[in-house]
Amino acid sequence: MIDANLSFDKRQLQNSLSNKNLSEEIEGKKFIYACATNQNSEWVNSSKDFYTLLNQKLSGKIIFRKDFFEAESHQTVFQQAIINGLKAYFNYQYFNASNLVDYYKNIEKANIYNFKDTEILALAKAFNDNGLPNEAKVIIDAFKNKLTFESVENSRDLIGLFETGTLFLDLGYKNIAKEYFTTCAEKLEKFKTHMNKQQYEIGKEMLEEKMKYFD
Repeated sequence: MIDANLSFDKRQLQNSLSNKNLSEEIEGKKFIYACATNQNSEWVNSSKDFYTLLNQKLSGKIIFRKDFFEAESHQTVFQQAIINGLKAYFNYQYFNASNLVDYYKNIEKANIYNFKDTEILALAKAFNDNGLPNEAKVIIDAFKNKLTFESVENSRDLIGLFETGTLFLDLGYKNIAKEYFTTCAEKLEKFKTHMNKQQYEIGKEMLEEKMKYFD
């Protein structure tokens, strides 16, 4: 809702919803972005009262993100509100691990797509790389049944094995991390004839540094 005139027709919308049992009519959580400007005090006050009503009737089912633009008017606020609203929604839906887990599992439950272990690991890495290690752990824990060692044993991607081992080490899964680094070291020796001496020496040195964490 962008600078909505909720005082329209003597607050008709608020009055019409005040006697409804919204909690029973609305299933699941709903995300609402709303903003207001300082152009009309009655619009501001009616908006506050309307949001209070929704919070009372939909406690636990509604996610509010609100902005107040003191320097904008009803005529100029639209573009900035659209940008802020979309950013707020994407942060809520896609940069919240619990919400994302629900989203992914609903897709799998509906047989729309079955996520691969590499995709789950890439998602966890994205959270960790953006300074959200706890969110990354939520992803790992929610899909740990997918993270079997079979794909690791068959992989020839040494860089991928090393980066995944680093991810698990960063998140505190030391036993799993050690398995990745050990497997990576074994494969480095196995495939060293397919790389030049410098590549091999760099890879060996990097792995030796990681293995110090397990001494």
